[in-house]
Amino acid sequence: MSPPSYSQLYAQLSLQKDATLRVALPWALFSLLTIVIVLRLWARWLSRNLGLDDAFTVITYLLFLAENSLVTYLVQTGLSRLTRNLLDLSIPQIEWIYMFYFVTFDISIFVTGLGKVAVGITILRIFGDASLWQRWAVWAVLILNVVVSFIDFGVITFPCGDPTLTWSLNRPTTVRCISTKVQLDISHATNAVQIVADFAFSIFPIIVVWNLNMTRRRKVLIITALGLTLITGVAAIVKTIYTIYPNATVQRYIWFHIEATLVIVCGSVPTLHPLYERLISRRRRSHNLQDSSKPQSDGENQGAFQSHMNEDLSQISLNRFSAHQRHHDHSSFEATD
Repeated sequence: MSPPSYSQLYAQLSLQKDATLRVALPWALFSLLTIVIVLRLWARWLSRNLGLDDAFTVITYLLFLAENSLVTYLVQTGLSRLTRNLLDLSIPQIEWIYMFYFVTFDISIFVTGLGKVAVGITILRIFGDASLWQRWAVWAVLILNVVVSFIDFGVITFPCGDPTLTWSLNRPTTVRCISTKVQLDISHATNAVQIVADFAFSIFPIIVVWNLNMTRRRKVLIITALGLTLITGVAAIVKTIYTIYPNATVQRYIWFHIEATLVIVCGSVPTLHPLYERLISRRRRSHNLQDSSKPQSDGENQGAFQSHMNEDLSQISLNRFSAHQRHHDHSSFEATD
């Protein structure tokens, strides 16, 4: 890869007019994620069910924080002042800014990559006793996602071997580097694999839950809770489309943060049912017992239905979903309305 020209570097870094958006939006989304993370860990603590998926979710959250902090630093020190006269800066100053951009790119790879790993592990925990092919299908998507993320990281960070040559403007002409085209192709491949992961982790629960012997209404509710990563997949598609356009830097940046936020939020929804059960459902049931002589309103019926859905989520085990187990344990999946 040939060293970037000053004009190319200026075009990439000159985002002063969008500086406020580039800082305000990520921190607003980070505030939402903080609430979701607290609720998720609280719910898992109540059920004494903390696991590896929670660890990956917290790591993703911390990487999101690190990426936000670096971009804020660039906006406040680099984009807000230095890039107004970028061509007047010394080469070491420009390389310093360029280095931080590559670091943010590296972090962003793992924000979405590890976030999807967390979702996959959550699916495996809920459907932990699936048939062999089902478990291997989820693991295959997980492993492929990890592999392409590390390859993308390596190609972006070490295209010339020495990482300092990646952002150097005085790179020796004898140095051989991976071409920009190859880097873009690998980046697109990584995005494609992550999109496949989003849809796979949504379709898998649909296939399993739809075969259960329960009312269609309850199936739809459970599938909705477990299949929200479809929304993440749509956001990832939009982000990938914007990568085609070189001048859509701000749009890519916005949709990356939307995707990263949805990964954590949608991946955490299935884990929150113990919290709902403790704070809302039990109070409704207690209230209904006290007023058992009164006819239930639609809202109370919905609360009882939500409680049943929560119980289904907490008790689902894929050993019951396999064909031979369904014949023996068919009665355990009867819907109770």
